[in-house]
Amino acid sequence: PYTTLFRSEDHTADPESAGYILDNIKSQKKRMKLLDNFGHLIPLEEGKEKVFADIADFIKKEEAEW
Repeated sequence: PYTTLFRSEDHTADPESAGYILDNIKSQKKRMKLLDNFGHLIPLEEGKEKVFADIADFIKKEEAEW
């Protein structure tokens, strides 16, 4: 499974890159998620635990379907 997180107004990485990557990754189990309240360095920001939990839930859900 693959998940990509991005911010629509990220000044470090072009948000269009997230769509390009998602379109070109071979995994059938993939998603793209917009995060409005974060900057570029999610692991260093307040509220990161919620994002980490969301990623873990995504992996568990996909793993259960294997």
